[in-house]
Amino acid sequence: MTPVNAVTTGKDHQSLEKLKMNQVRSYSRRLKLPGAVTEQAEEYHRLAEVKCSSSLRTEPSLTLVCIDLACVKLGEPVNKKQLQCLSGQQPRGYLSTYQLVEKLLNVAGQVGVKELAMRFGNFEGEALADEILKRYRERIDGKYTAAQKEALDLTKPLYPAAALYCACKLLKIHCNKSKYQGASQSTRAMFLNVLEEINQCAPKDIDAFKQGKKSKAITISKVKDTETTIDMPVDHNSKPSVTKHIGRESFHSRIQSDPTDDTYLKWKDAILREAKKQLTDQTLNS
Repeated sequence: MTPVNAVTTGKDHQSLEKLKMNQVRSYSRRLKLPGAVTEQAEEYHRLAEVKCSSSLRTEPSLTLVCIDLACVKLGEPVNKKQLQCLSGQQPRGYLSTYQLVEKLLNVAGQVGVKELAMRFGNFEGEALADEILKRYRERIDGKYTAAQKEALDLTKPLYPAAALYCACKLLKIHCNKSKYQGASQSTRAMFLNVLEEINQCAPKDIDAFKQGKKSKAITISKVKDTETTIDMPVDHNSKPSVTKHIGRESFHSRIQSDPTDDTYLKWKDAILREAKKQLTDQTLNS
């Protein structure tokens, strides 16, 4: 028979859990966030309660940090200043809570240009963003001291987010500034400030940059398709000195175009014969 106090404790736990989930939903509605963010924040909150200390579990800051992290993951813009004010903490205290929960939930993965391009579906701007970020780093290296560079911390999502947004604007790709600012995990003022600096590092001639990337891609494609010489057994009724070559074309496509082409089978037989010969020689020599 189940003890009465155990039943009461179970009911109390369920009521408390429901109350906290309602708190997440209430804050999400207040911040006008979509349902996907609310669901992700609820999931983070459940995980955080298992790992956080009892004192932090009752704090509204935990709920708001979970909402903050959900917005970051889903690329949803949110007013971080408002989150900090609602938490009742000073900026430094809120940041400390944010970093603690981020570490406990193991969601502090580094965000780069590639990850942001995948998140927003702006793959066309990835190459230009990488180039802009590279130039920005070079500019920082030549301008700042080691201590200043460490304080700047170019691994923050702020810089790839600003670089990708800048690239998209230069390439005339439609993008939402608020979403990029949200992904940057920084205030609007800081994002705009870095964006202004990064804009100065963009290539002046975008058309030339695009053409250069196109030429490079064609060159790489040609290198991949360059013929690799493979010695093949040939018909000795023709010229004895001739060695047949097979290019790195797809055998599958070659067979599709000409089902009677037995080049692949001849090549395969030649490789197997050579391997068998080497194995026999090794056995005899041992």
